[in-house]
Amino acid sequence: MFLWNVVLLLALLELRMHALLDIYYKANEENQVLSPTSEAQLWKIEAENLRQQLQDLRKTHSQYLGEDLSELDLEHLEKMEYQIDIGSKAIRTRKEILMHKENMELHKKMNLMRQEMAELQKKVSAGGKGNDQETGNGTPSNSGSEPYDPIQLKLS
Repeated sequence: MFLWNVVLLLALLELRMHALLDIYYKANEENQVLSPTSEAQLWKIEAENLRQQLQDLRKTHSQYLGEDLSELDLEHLEKMEYQIDIGSKAIRTRKEILMHKENMELHKKMNLMRQEMAELQKKVSAGGKGNDQETGNGTPSNSGSEPYDPIQLKLS
């Protein structure tokens, strides 16, 4: 029984080795240096394929813009409409997310401004109370340093 398992294992290893050698030989053949004429032909074919892809992309782009639709049948038009709807929904979703973020930032700024305004009002009212307490009669004192006193400038 043990000998039978060893024989099977050796057979599997031999098959696997042959498969690996085949892969190696194929890869080696593909990587061999091509003659200049065959390499030029490959580049010509590649360039033609790229030109065709570019032409197809331009045609598809113009169709998505609503141009040159006469060639399309109902099935293709419905497929395009569905794809455009999906794209529009994605755009709307992104726009809504950005608008929500912007609104949140504006609310934060408004809250900060309200807090700042409340603090300034407290300072102003505290400053006014301090002046009222100094004069003792509840009217602001006219010490000459009030912000509403006129300033006189002279040219020298």
